[in-house]
Amino acid sequence: MEDTATTAILLIDDDEDCLLFMRESIEEFHDGPVHEANSGGDALNFLCRRGGYEGAPAIGLVYLDVEMPGMHGQDVLKKIRSNAEFDALPVVMMSAVTDDAEIRRAARSGANSYVVKPHDVVEFAKTLETATRYWLGIHKRPGSSEPPSLSTT
Repeated sequence: MEDTATTAILLIDDDEDCLLFMRESIEEFHDGPVHEANSGGDALNFLCRRGGYEGAPAIGLVYLDVEMPGMHGQDVLKKIRSNAEFDALPVVMMSAVTDDAEIRRAARSGANSYVVKPHDVVEFAKTLETATRYWLGIHKRPGSSEPPSLSTT
């Protein structure tokens, strides 16, 4: 059985300040490693352990921003979900985008959850804690994932 206290988390966001805040907030209550990627391509390379990330750990939870330059978050999500080896990997879309069409698109593409980033930092930290505790502690998923090969193009 997986030790959720040490499960690795991957944060994917092009905003360095947001990544820093998310990392620090999660590290307040989660003992496992928290990794960051600031682009969709880097995130896919990390998940697949390639392109300089060969030693990367298996990831147990992904927080994925929607609006990023280069590869849009929705496209990253589709790439993740295109490989059955990541079927059980929880992917939480976390964005300031509140558009219903964008939220429906994420659900259709396989997001496990869509969370609107609160503007209040205290509320944002609480949201991260609640979501992380749910996905790593309450939610049960089958099996484990080995790093598959996903295309970044």
